[in-house]
Amino acid sequence: MSKEKLPGKVLATRMFVFACMVCFIAGTFLYMQNESDPLSRYPYGTTLQREELAARLDNEQINTMINNQLKPEQVLPYLDVEGFNLNNSLYYDTAASTQTADPAFIVQFVNTYRDQFTLDALRQVLSWMPYSNLIAYLESGVSMPLASNPNSFTYVLDPETTLYTWGPADLAAAEENISLRAQAASSWKQMKAAAAADGVELKAISGFVPYELQNKMTDYSSYPMAPYGSREEQLGLTLYLDGFDAWNQALSKGNGLDFNAANQALSDSQRQAWDWLKNHAAQYGWIFRYPEAKEQQTGVPFQPFVIRYVTKENAMAMASRKESLEEYDAGE
Repeated sequence: MSKEKLPGKVLATRMFVFACMVCFIAGTFLYMQNESDPLSRYPYGTTLQREELAARLDNEQINTMINNQLKPEQVLPYLDVEGFNLNNSLYYDTAASTQTADPAFIVQFVNTYRDQFTLDALRQVLSWMPYSNLIAYLESGVSMPLASNPNSFTYVLDPETTLYTWGPADLAAAEENISLRAQAASSWKQMKAAAAADGVELKAISGFVPYELQNKMTDYSSYPMAPYGSREEQLGLTLYLDGFDAWNQALSKGNGLDFNAANQALSDSQRQAWDWLKNHAAQYGWIFRYPEAKEQQTGVPFQPFVIRYVTKENAMAMASRKESLEEYDAGE
């Protein structure tokens, strides 16, 4: 006697019920497993780290940690800190990994200023600005945005941004009462000695100028100054040489830029220094910061007594291409 085949609808209904039962059983199993081990979906950490997280975080916090893919080392250092907020963990970790500080300080800093930074912006600014300077900037009410990382030897400081009170960490004496970044100071001494061997005196009159002293800088109409905290002298890579004042006093007298008159205002020794630099500066890593016929690119009239250290490799490349720093930086 042959078995009667079940109608298709009945088979489909039975398959559906069976599938629902399987899903229910699997869901129940996963729920029970999650209840017994809330970190079952968490792929990170050692056994000890996972045990500590399970013991100290509730299920909601663990879910937050899982959903944000937070690793134990991004959470555990801050669990005992007053004010710890799991939602800020990526900011805590970014700050700590970029610039070392006490966990309690980092928690307070991030909790206070998180809304003013994206993660990338926080990482970038802490790569060059100490916490103390950054907090002073944030509390100052200064509306000008912070500059990007100024540590590159070819960095061009945008006058629309600011370094605020930042200064290079590697300042060294270039001459008495004149500081530069260490590599620039060493190169200046070598170049000055080489010029002296050729019977030419190179005399620096100003180097690094901190934010706090920029109000004392001489302001010439022929040498427009950016706002305090936005001047390249703060980078510690720029030197004013003897002849700067005579040159700009002459240029500032008339309505136009009379470079011939400015040249006539110079002493013989100042002209000798200028001529020597034209032929030798690049060999020591120096350029004329505002070269002749590059006013459109730099925004500053030709300045033969403002030089900038960029390293020998960069200076030689710029000389061969006959580029200003702005052109080189943009092309690089």
